[in-house]
Amino acid sequence: MNYLQSNNNRYRHHFCIFAKYRINMKREILYQKIAGTIAWQIKTGIWKAGEKLPSLRTISNEYGVSLNTAIQVYYELEKQHGMVWRNDLHEGMEFDRPFASIEVVSPTEDVTKMVIEKQKDEARQLLNATQKDTIDLEKPLDKLAKEIPPEPNLKKDNELANAASIAFILRCDNLSILMLGDSYPQNVERYLREEKGYSEENPLVVDFVKVSHHGSRNNTSNSLLDIIQCDKFIISTNGGNGSSNHPDRTTIAHILCHTKRNMDTKVHLYFNYKLELIETNGIPFLNEGECEKWNFEVHDNIKEL
Repeated sequence: MNYLQSNNNRYRHHFCIFAKYRINMKREILYQKIAGTIAWQIKTGIWKAGEKLPSLRTISNEYGVSLNTAIQVYYELEKQHGMVWRNDLHEGMEFDRPFASIEVVSPTEDVTKMVIEKQKDEARQLLNATQKDTIDLEKPLDKLAKEIPPEPNLKKDNELANAASIAFILRCDNLSILMLGDSYPQNVERYLREEKGYSEENPLVVDFVKVSHHGSRNNTSNSLLDIIQCDKFIISTNGGNGSSNHPDRTTIAHILCHTKRNMDTKVHLYFNYKLELIETNGIPFLNEGECEKWNFEVHDNIKEL
């Protein structure tokens, strides 16, 4: 934290630029900021060479991030700043302290090494996923909108759970909302077309759509949106937890650029958290000028509609 405070003016200037232009392609992601803070602390002697750094749990608690993000922090420190993952504790090690002596009887050194390698591998996978999602910023929305989400694999527990998620239409007085839960678009589209007779020429008309699964990549499709007439979309997310970034830019592309969208009607995107928090926890998903180009407006930190 001292690093951020001592460079307060520099970071304030950085975020002012970000606020003005909406997206800075080179801006640091959260784990990179934390890694930079720790690297500065090492450089200035707060942490000595060879000294053990805070545990993953400590990083998670002190910075208010997930364990997955903490793992990414240390992978970034290893890659960019020369940190070494050292298997400090394993069987046979002994320590003498003024108050007691300690002899470690488990785990084995081999098991400790396996755990470290697994953590490093998970960090690499998370880092690669984040970099892939960031690359989507370079792709225009109308191109991303052409992506077709894959069919869910019901042999995977998480995809089976999403397929079983309850989606429903709420109608009350003069208000109607399509609540999509964590459902897959294929399931909802099949029902609306085959059971209810909705189509591109006879769309389901609702006031709001609660977007499925926090705006995840594979839970929204053009073909579903083409049979729904709506200009107000609710996305419930705080940005993700490190392993998943929400909302996905491809989902935003589907909402804004599906085939049957009326470009003369402004689309409204409603988020229940501040956009700054969403993009800090997750990744940026909009570029400068896209609100005007695609005729939409973002409303963040919305508690009531």
